[in-house]
This record gives sequence, structure tokens and C-alpha cells, in this order.
Amino acid sequence: MVKDSNSRPRLLNWHFDDEIGTDNPKEWNWIEITMHFTDGSKRWSILYTPERLLNNLSRPNIDPPGLHMQQLIVVRSYEFSDIDRVLKAFDEENRLIEASSDSKEPATSSNIIFMHRAYALGPAEGVRRGRNRPDTSDSVGRREYVNVK
Repeated sequence: MVKDSNSRPRLLNWHFDDEIGTDNPKEWNWIEITMHFTDGSKRWSILYTPERLLNNLSRPNIDPPGLHMQQLIVVRSYEFSDIDRVLKAFDEENRLIEASSDSKEPATSSNIIFMHRAYALGPAEGVRRGRNRPDTSDSVGRREYVNVK
């Protein structure tokens, strides 16, 4: 049920935060967008196409082999018109706020359970900065360390 449109922020506009420009059919990373609302707030969401989501979950080194993200929206394509239609439909159904995060809220493991991890293995089999474990950095700049067994 749609709530009264005057009692909640409504979508004004949105923009891409990332470049889409790749023709690589094996691409697996997501695209982030920022949305602006009538109350002056900004929110962000992560967009995945079915193909990129499948590519991500099909990678042999994915750990854990699944994901959950509050702010994840799956779209047919990264075409502006497709995304715009989805966002406007979610806004009309009063679901856009729950499918996004406040732009002031940093991306953390509490709002992104699964994180893209890229091993930055250096010399000595991944020993970096004097630590005896590989440095893992995900695609949005957070850093964590995992123990080497």
C-alpha cells in the first residue's frame, strides 16, 4: 500500500557514481548510484544486472559464496531508461527508501555483509606491512585482514 505522498520524501533525481563503460561479458562488479530526494536528503544504492550478479557468484574464489545487501537493486540493464523506470516504480510503491542507504552512513560490513575481496599479494606470499597475512581490499576501499592458515 502506498502511503500519502506528502508525508514522505520523494525521488527528485539520481546519478551514476561509477562508470559503466565495459564490454567485458565476464564483468562482475556492481555500479553505485546516488539519489536526491524532496527533503534535501541523499541516499545511495548498489545496482546489479542479472549477468554481473551471476558472474560474481560464479567466481571460484568467492568467499562466502553468497551475499546480502540492504541497498541492492537488480536491474535488467544499466541503460538510463531502465534504471529510471525501476527507481520511479519503487518510489511510487514507497520501497525506494528501504532499498537504499543514507549517504551519510558509511559502507560497513554491517550494511554490506558480502564484500568484494581482491587479494593484494605482494612478495613473500602475501606478507604486507610486516603482517603475516594477506591484505584484502574490496572494491569500495574498506580493508580487512584475514589469517593465513
